[in-house]
Amino acid sequence: MGDIAVDPSGTHLYLGVKNIATSGGAILGFLIGPTGALTELPGSPLIVEDRPVSLAMHPSGKFVFAAAPDVSILDRNSTTGTLTVRGVFSTPKRQVALNPAGTILAARERDTNEMSQFQLDKAGNIIGENRQPLVNPITFADPLVTVVRPHYLQ
Repeated sequence: MGDIAVDPSGTHLYLGVKNIATSGGAILGFLIGPTGALTELPGSPLIVEDRPVSLAMHPSGKFVFAAAPDVSILDRNSTTGTLTVRGVFSTPKRQVALNPAGTILAARERDTNEMSQFQLDKAGNIIGENRQPLVNPITFADPLVTVVRPHYLQ
């Protein structure tokens, strides 16, 4: 399994998974019922390049960013919950996160000791990127786990 994201209204849930029918991945979409029961959305799953290991929901609920492993920008219909791929940036990432204003997308590089900071416009478009080395990362026994405190996010 990959990451989970819930829209700001608490109506829809998205789950990144490995697609068992192909070598790629998928994002499953669900309607969250009044009792918490999940019902898969029409058009789900959305097929993506590989298993989404990280999802970030924009505070507006209009966009989802996925590390699958390249950064995918997905448009979200806030009424139906349907996702559509707007674009894919060929830049492998391991994790993505948004600031509360939805103006900066931080992404940890998959194969390097660097972090990218993408500036976003109000439409969720990437309008700039700044890549920096991580400062004093702490690595645990699991080689995939690194805790960082980049100076530009402090």
